Amino acid sequence: MIKQILFDCGGVLVEMKFKDTMLRISGNNEIADYFIKNIWAPGSPWLRYDRGEIGTAEVLAELKNFMPQEYHRFLEQFVDTWLDALPPMDSMPELIDALHERGYPCYLLSNFAERFEEMPDRTPALKKLDGTMVSYQAHMLKPDPAFYLLAAETFGFKPEETLFVDDVAANVEGAKAVGMEGYLFTTPAAFHTYLKQCGIL
Repeated sequence: MIKQILFDCGGVLVEMKFKDTMLRISGNNEIADYFIKNIWAPGSPWLRYDRGEIGTAEVLAELKNFMPQEYHRFLEQFVDTWLDALPPMDSMPELIDALHERGYPCYLLSNFAERFEEMPDRTPALKKLDGTMVSYQAHMLKPDPAFYLLAAETFGFKPEETLFVDDVAANVEGAKAVGMEGYLFTTPAAFHTYLKQCGIL
């Protein structure tokens, strides 16, 4: 039986508009596509940033070493403004309120760099959570099974009593691998319907 909900952040509690941000910065659709395809690719410094191995002060220089020269003039503005690409997801604060009213604690497990500390002031849903675990602090990334298990141990819940919600299929599978229920998020409306069908709401 599900007793708590464990949420991802990007694509669930906030929208992800990174391509729109890079398109605004560069004015070029091909540049925006390349950038978004590669910023989280294997070997990208951004993964080390999310894992807390480097900080905001280092990631710009690391990205310039990782990406071709023609992208360098756009990187500084992106690193300065990337949080603006994460506006709050509509209706998620209200959904968390509804889960709380039914007795379900709500937590966060997110791949996110150190600027996460700025997010609660931008994101009403984050202020409603009962606990947060972020990759830069834990030095782990989803879908590493150890990351999910660390969240369960830290927050004091059983994986098999937890519903994990993420917009990335591999992360949902990672949760299932440690015994959690998993839901692949698409829209708040679809998630709300799912919760009603499950009898959670």
